[in-house]
Amino acid sequence: MHFADIDKILDRRMVLTMKQDNEIFLASREIEARIPINILEEGDKKYMLINFPSSFGEVQKNRIFLKKYDAKNIGSHYVIRERINHVEKWKYIQEIMNLPSVVVNRINLKGGLIAFYFRYHHSVKNKISNILSNYTDGDDGQIETMDPSPGILKILDRLDQFYSLGMVQVSIPLTEEERTLVGFVRDDFIGESTNNLISGNGINAIVYTGETVENPQLNEIYGESGLYGMNLKDNTLQGWREKLNRIPVIRFRQFLRIRNNDLHILTLLPYSQTDLAYRAFFEEICESNRHNATLDFVSKYDRSVILDF
Repeated sequence: MHFADIDKILDRRMVLTMKQDNEIFLASREIEARIPINILEEGDKKYMLINFPSSFGEVQKNRIFLKKYDAKNIGSHYVIRERINHVEKWKYIQEIMNLPSVVVNRINLKGGLIAFYFRYHHSVKNKISNILSNYTDGDDGQIETMDPSPGILKILDRLDQFYSLGMVQVSIPLTEEERTLVGFVRDDFIGESTNNLISGNGINAIVYTGETVENPQLNEIYGESGLYGMNLKDNTLQGWREKLNRIPVIRFRQFLRIRNNDLHILTLLPYSQTDLAYRAFFEEICESNRHNATLDFVSKYDRSVILDF
């Protein structure tokens, strides 16, 4: 299977917005840029890790603002940690994220709102509609757009225009146990992580098979489109992701493929943060004693590389 074959399998897209009533969101209205957000869950509490650019608005106001909120300087940008308001709306976002085939492309702060960008398969549109009837009750949650997806390739091209994307690819040899668990995933299947959240239950991913397959370890989403779900448990991959979440490093997309018993992971992120990503990877393989894991390449975004994945 080629990457171009999966381009429009998730044939729908949607952008939802959520109001937040605090000073940080009021300040964001002065910034024209789309500000990426990472979501952090700690028990029942939800936090945003807001990635502000190194400069915005008036310089003096910028310094005062960042100091007031104890912003963490991680080189390319500042990170502010803020509790999420309107948690009752967040539960509907989670319901959507948990639906089969739903992928979170990114989460942004723009114009004083949180914007959630989704792709999904048309087979879940009725379930999404039912959730949205609750999400849009009142003024705090709104639908910005809902229409056919232009395809993941055009979405990545557009993200590159906004954020100057970079690419980091790593390879992790599978253990004997992992080979047994994922032995059904052939070299020609492509996986895509559904979001950047992580739990003890592993990493959720969509598997594009290109055909109908029968295996109890794959959860059928829409067999006619060769669309399945799986849960991947690899300690090194999970440990790396945990480190990226803590820094935090913004990841827009992550694709997976198994070749010759190696798990290849291609991550799309701002190019300015690629060094944070590969340093975290090196740290993880040292801590986990997984010295056979490899950093394959680090580069600026190149569509041809995506197509060859």
